[in-house]
Amino acid sequence: YWSYDFLSKSPIGKERWITDKLRYGYDDILSSSEVISLVSDKYKCYCEFKEYYKRDALGCYTNEDYTDFVEFVKKHPSFIYKPLCAFSGKGIKKITLSENLIQDFFNASIRTGSFIVEEIIEQHKDFEYIHPQSINTIRVTTFTLNNRVEILATSLRMGVGNSIADNAGNGGIFSSIDPQSGIIVCPASNYIGGKYIKHPDTNVVIPGIKIPSWDELKSTIKEVASKLNNKYNEATLISWDFAYSTKGWIIVEVNTGGGWRILQAPQKEPLKEQLYKLIDEWTNYNEKR
Repeated sequence: YWSYDFLSKSPIGKERWITDKLRYGYDDILSSSEVISLVSDKYKCYCEFKEYYKRDALGCYTNEDYTDFVEFVKKHPSFIYKPLCAFSGKGIKKITLSENLIQDFFNASIRTGSFIVEEIIEQHKDFEYIHPQSINTIRVTTFTLNNRVEILATSLRMGVGNSIADNAGNGGIFSSIDPQSGIIVCPASNYIGGKYIKHPDTNVVIPGIKIPSWDELKSTIKEVASKLNNKYNEATLISWDFAYSTKGWIIVEVNTGGGWRILQAPQKEPLKEQLYKLIDEWTNYNEKR
């Protein structure tokens, strides 16, 4: 209601938006169980697209992974910890361990469930100025059918305060990007209706920011979306989170449909009609197969 200003909209006006109640149904319709299983496991997804992550990572599922964990920490004493199946930035921590603390940390963590540890991303200076404390990312949602990749929407996600995560569900802010030019076209929003022309911590003016190497990012997105589509031979609705690092554009995380408020709310641009046209196309394609 706050994100889309539903209080001032008629029932017909509300129908134009992709709401959270509907989004999970679209994921089930448009992505096979194999694809959903892949992107629901952060380490499984990392192994699938490792060349696009461009950093080390390790998934820990049982006590048998302890030896590999020790070797990872010796190489990366500071790292990012994430619960494997969490979402909205929940549980993400930056950890630094000395050798005498490795076993205690592993034992305590594995008791709470499986997790992934990742090499820390070194953000490019042309991007970190927006909010240096977090890894600022680009959310790109794609619909892929028969190896044709459609970019539905793109957004910039930024952390706030001392948070290392940019997730909107963890207090971050987000703004819409023009998919052709790579320029931010509106003030940022948050999940409770806040509006930000300037970033609240750095005072960087958000509308007008030009995302660096935008064409390279779009090309990479289409390449990786095509690979997923080719492997499973199914229509896929995927949200890709990319960061601009000192190694270029790299995957941070992959999700199924993703949070549609991040894509629709800042510019007040409903995407339901556009998505339904693609679903109709997918239906017709299946009927002909």
